[in-house]
Amino acid sequence: MVMYTGATPVPVMTDPSDGFRLRAEAVARAITPRTKLLIVNSPSNPSGAVVPADEFARIYEVCRAKSIWLLTDECYSISYMETKSRSRSRACRARNEYHLAGSLSKTFA
Repeated sequence: MVMYTGATPVPVMTDPSDGFRLRAEAVARAITPRTKLLIVNSPSNPSGAVVPADEFARIYEVCRAKSIWLLTDECYSISYMETKSRSRSRACRARNEYHLAGSLSKTFA
């Protein structure tokens, strides 16, 4: 989807020894002067990693400080692997910089 818009995707690598969790420090290192948007999938497919609410708030602050939009794919807003996947907007008290994508088909399947 990113390439379809003419943009260049920059993957943020995660570490299997850390449960494939996305960390704010890794996001900060991946940001370039051309970065406009961060897309976060949590729970992430195929690892199943969930970004904890406190870490998500740190990720949001990194984006806010750099004027980067944050989009979360929350189509799995269900209980997942004993971790409730709730809307991350509550964790960061986000306003205009935060956008959420959801899905009724997966949530209520």
